[in-house]
Amino acid sequence: MACEKDGFLYFPKQVGVPFFPYARRKLRACDGTSFSGFYNLSYGCHQRHKKECVHLMQHSQRLTKLVFLSLLSGSAFLMQYLDFPLPGFPTFLEIDFSDLPALVGGLVYGPAAGILVEFLKNLLHYLFSGSITGIPIGQMSNFLAGSIFVTVTVLISRKTGNVKGLVYGLVTATILMAAVMTIANWYVIFPAYSILIDWTVTHAQKMSLILYGVAPFNVLKGLLIGFIFIPLYLKLKPYMEQRSLVRG
Repeated sequence: MACEKDGFLYFPKQVGVPFFPYARRKLRACDGTSFSGFYNLSYGCHQRHKKECVHLMQHSQRLTKLVFLSLLSGSAFLMQYLDFPLPGFPTFLEIDFSDLPALVGGLVYGPAAGILVEFLKNLLHYLFSGSITGIPIGQMSNFLAGSIFVTVTVLISRKTGNVKGLVYGLVTATILMAAVMTIANWYVIFPAYSILIDWTVTHAQKMSLILYGVAPFNVLKGLLIGFIFIPLYLKLKPYMEQRSLVRG
């Protein structure tokens, strides 16, 4: 049985864990009810204090999620500066692996968390680096592509919770991302750049850049990210299983 004493929770193995001040004021008795918090340690709570335990559990989970997603967003933001061009593609197309933290966040906390990481990394990138047009067209394009990639991957892979499902999700996400970004570049992104920076491009040039540059670039980018993410997923899978977000 775990009981509070002097601001610590004591467990059967005599492990002391510093407790939140709120819990120190509210939690007074212990018995058989348990929950998993930030450190994934279980403790009991008397029936009279069940609401306090539930409140503490929710507070701990929110704090854990906030810290975790903040770290992922910061990591993704920094990874954007490690971009590099790919041989054979236009120089304005550069690849980075900043979608990896968003994939981790999506698999742990759901698609919305992955989208949030994508949004925050691009917001930070715009605030610190700006845009040649004054409007964050590049960041919005990156957000759209990343959000599609993360959402589709997470929705498909979480149905199975195994590597096969993840691979299927990554491949499907890559195809959809490439298709959507091809359309977006044709109707929105290229015309916007043409207007804002007075970039003159003929119809034939635009078609060539999109069909032989943008589309295959996004396919290759998705495949490279997937190739790197699969071993990372295998490392993190026990962490996600512990939170009942994947099976097997």
